[in-house]
Amino acid sequence: MIDWIKNWEKVGIVGSYSNQQVQKLDGNKMILLKDMSDEDSFVDKLIYQYHDKYNDGNFQYQEIKAFLERYLTEESNNTLQIYISYDNWEQERNVVETLKSKEKKKKKKNRIENDFALFNSVYFSEVDNVTLEVEQEGINYLTSPSSGFATEEEITGTVINCSFLELKKLYNVTGTELFKSNVRNGIIDNKSLIRSVFSNYLSVDSDYNIEIEDSETIQREFKYDDYDPTLFWFSHNGITLFIDKSIAGAYDFQNDSITINPKACSVINGAQTITNFFLVYSELRHDLQKKDYQDALDQLETLLSKIFVKLTIISGKGEYAPFITKGLNTQNPITQEDFVAISKEVIEINKLARGYFYILKSGEVKRVGGLTPLQFVKQYFIVQSKPGSGKNFNKKDLEKQIKDFHKDLSHKSEEERRDVLEKMTLLTTIEDWWNKNNAGKSTKKGVVENYGKNYFQSFVLDNYSSFIDNDDELASIFEKFKELLEPEDLNYNEFKKDDLYEKKLRGYFEKNTVEATSENNISDTDEQRKYEEKLCAFLSAIDKQRIHYRTEILKFNESENIMVDNPRIIRRNNGEVLENFHLPTRSFKELYEKLNIEEKLKKGDEDLIEDDFPKFEKSTLYKELEKKYNIIILDFEDNKLSKVVLKKDFDLQLLKKYESEVKQSYQKTIAAFIEGDKSSFPKANKDTKVHVRPKALRKDDSFMFTSGEMLTKRTFWVTRYYLNELLDEKR
Repeated sequence: MIDWIKNWEKVGIVGSYSNQQVQKLDGNKMILLKDMSDEDSFVDKLIYQYHDKYNDGNFQYQEIKAFLERYLTEESNNTLQIYISYDNWEQERNVVETLKSKEKKKKKKNRIENDFALFNSVYFSEVDNVTLEVEQEGINYLTSPSSGFATEEEITGTVINCSFLELKKLYNVTGTELFKSNVRNGIIDNKSLIRSVFSNYLSVDSDYNIEIEDSETIQREFKYDDYDPTLFWFSHNGITLFIDKSIAGAYDFQNDSITINPKACSVINGAQTITNFFLVYSELRHDLQKKDYQDALDQLETLLSKIFVKLTIISGKGEYAPFITKGLNTQNPITQEDFVAISKEVIEINKLARGYFYILKSGEVKRVGGLTPLQFVKQYFIVQSKPGSGKNFNKKDLEKQIKDFHKDLSHKSEEERRDVLEKMTLLTTIEDWWNKNNAGKSTKKGVVENYGKNYFQSFVLDNYSSFIDNDDELASIFEKFKELLEPEDLNYNEFKKDDLYEKKLRGYFEKNTVEATSENNISDTDEQRKYEEKLCAFLSAIDKQRIHYRTEILKFNESENIMVDNPRIIRRNNGEVLENFHLPTRSFKELYEKLNIEEKLKKGDEDLIEDDFPKFEKSTLYKELEKKYNIIILDFEDNKLSKVVLKKDFDLQLLKKYESEVKQSYQKTIAAFIEGDKSSFPKANKDTKVHVRPKALRKDDSFMFTSGEMLTKRTFWVTRYYLNELLDEKR
């Protein structure tokens, strides 16, 4: 048994392991546990020990971030969980506040807070129970009445007056674990009214001229006297603490003190209050310590002892906790979505959807792919080819629907589940296109444009998910979509049901290809040659000055009942490739869509760092370059089509031969975003394999660049020079 690991086994972070799984990165201070069993999957766990003897005063924040950066570049299907140990909450906050004090820019301070919000904090306090002193000049308390329904052995309640100084004893050994049964974590917001109010209650002697570090300037509308500590009790609803009495030594109330087992209790009402109150306290305390204002520090502790809150302690069977939680309210109202977000079904869905999306609960740090429970349900309906059900979904059924979709997702095979999850990630691309082309209801538009978004999303995913690589394709698919619907006598109510979709649209592409004969499936060399010759004749006969070859080829394949999945066109004239080869727009779009550039510029907070962008090995660009394509080469002689060549499962081979060069182009693109210099995007030349250039349906199809300029949408392209080289090799 490794001595240091005993503590982590006790708190359930480490289970069974072998010596091969343990990698010491810095003695016993930083340890990586590889391939730890996590139900039906595996995770890697980084443990950083900062409690007790491991606290040498040097918290290795940059080293943790550097490790995370290296980890993200590795090829691994595992997720990484980071656990940091402290003696208590005060020690953790001292680390955070010290790191923040070294930064001048608010953005960097906030980034530190966000990082620590995503780390898992573990407190190795030797305290088995906490005693709260509640007597104050003959305290009166209120006990719950006997109902005759639930006996005292099952549940009891007591309302007492408790100071924040006493509450700090409990919070100091639990931190956010105190909210484990709450519907949400305490929501942290530097601009919130609640923090402004708390800062006023905690204001010390004005002679010290203290402002809370990392906070907005407080606009005080009232005198300090209005925030007399004695008034807090009257202006606050109180805090509710649930204690699971099945745990040994959970709770004991004797005379003027309450003894509580920290492992047995959870705040089920008041998480916001506790979180923000003590964050204001920790910021102010750190600032006073830094300035060595000892008298003010003493005043601050005295203030904590004078600010009382109504504390309701409910001791009962754990099964009562969810019901009681639902019956309570806070100063920020709780919705049904908040309760659903902490259900076991959502927890398990998040495990299944790891790497694709994440269902958030209120107060969690927003992340890429984050969805509300309601958004998840609506999107899942669309992916399941039930767009009407998604559009007409009643929120009151949210809990039941989450359970149904959890059951559906968990019972799918791994391949089926991956298909669903990948389709859900494509919904944003389709919705963006729709919003740019059909958003906003108008009498000038038809019923389809006004009400058909959900239907269109399902239609694309159901029939053409592998074809989505640019706006042109979506525009072409939309025309087919309208063509199929417009003969119908439509009204908006049709789009609230699934009947029309089942009748006209579901499986359209499959229905029109499934009957293809072996002759038309191009299963051997002779059949492929016949297909190439017939397609060449078809294209040569088209009497148009300008031909959109891909659209015409799709029409030809459909008319001939031929299945060529997602064909890409390469034109050559006299043996030379004419155009660069564009990669899907989502490969570039992911670099800016989550940055909120406009908001950053408004605030003057536009600084970006490399960590704001996906690592190359985890990027959409990398994933797209791993794919193989069905390529149709159109060979021209003196600008006249002479030959068509089909290359199935064509590999661009960029990651096999030139990964470092492609990565360099990717890093150069990120640098251009950071500097706000569009001229720094990698350009097409004979020495560049991948470059950046515009790719948009219209000139006004644009995005806001980090310089504040609106740029035409761009994507990554493979240079025609490289394609020439590659195709010559494959002749």
